[in-house]
Amino acid sequence: ADASLDITEDIIIDQAANDSWSTHVDSIIGVRLVDGGEFELKVKWLGFEETTWEPLQTLHEDVPEKVLAYLQRVRRTNGRAREALAKLQREV
Repeated sequence: ADASLDITEDIIIDQAANDSWSTHVDSIIGVRLVDGGEFELKVKWLGFEETTWEPLQTLHEDVPEKVLAYLQRVRRTNGRAREALAKLQREV
């Protein structure tokens, strides 16, 4: 880290982690509504068998094309996807 810029090693590691994780989203395979009225998307990660539920807003900020493509693709058959897409459109 460069002391004159006040950039610590922790900041560099955090930035690298936040920049690179979004590129590892293989696909989005589900949507659910959780307590508090927030949506989560089920993510399949590139190179991992395990899937995780992630906040809609976070994924939309990091991989907006994948989020919108998934929600638009399944909105006709998935009411939650339709609701999540409407929520994103209201927030824009």
